[in-house]
Amino acid sequence: MTIDDERGRYATKRDRLARLTRLVAILQAHPEGMRTADIASRVGMSVRTVYRDLIALQEELRLPVWGEDGVWGIDSEKAFLPPLKLTQAEAMA
Repeated sequence: MTIDDERGRYATKRDRLARLTRLVAILQAHPEGMRTADIASRVGMSVRTVYRDLIALQEELRLPVWGEDGVWGIDSEKAFLPPLKLTQAEAMA
């Protein structure tokens, strides 16, 4: 494998990671969910890629993704820990 092949492979992984991260951020910002066409137009990718990434979030990353009547979302309460409320001293410790 050449150096260019390896760079291309890692660039593809970075692109996918960036897409998945962006998708999680969008779904977190819209707790009521969004239609796949709206997600696709917002991030500039195809609807098919959105579906593929939603399935990847659910199956590979085990995030609680839900879908109803063409609207998809993420259950943020189950997926992420609540923010910590620490004093400055607690945070410094």
